[in-house]
Amino acid sequence: MVLKAGKPTLEAMRTKNEMQLDNVFCLATLQPQILSCDTDLSLRPLLTDHYPIITRVNLQVDLSPECPRRNWRKMEWDSFLAKLLLKLKDLGKPIEIQSKDNFNARLKALDNAILEIIDAVVL
Repeated sequence: MVLKAGKPTLEAMRTKNEMQLDNVFCLATLQPQILSCDTDLSLRPLLTDHYPIITRVNLQVDLSPECPRRNWRKMEWDSFLAKLLLKLKDLGKPIEIQSKDNFNARLKALDNAILEIIDAVVL
């Protein structure tokens, strides 16, 4: 239990007796990360019998490395379009697609051509 045993968490409205009705539990693997767990009477709202329980947890998050991104604003569109036209000629003349496999093959070839040009032209 994270909250100390016997720590009052409630004051009865009529009798003003203090009791511990609330408990704070956590996994054993998380317990070393608990910095503090206590009640704070100064934060108790009006007309309530429960005390606020404040738990501070050390949650350090590792930052992920920044991934390189392409600068599409600096791309030379004329160069991109010229290279795309050459690649499209390499793919052959347009044909009527007769099967799903043929469609997937043509689509993959087109995707690869576009990605190749993007790698060459976009900074």
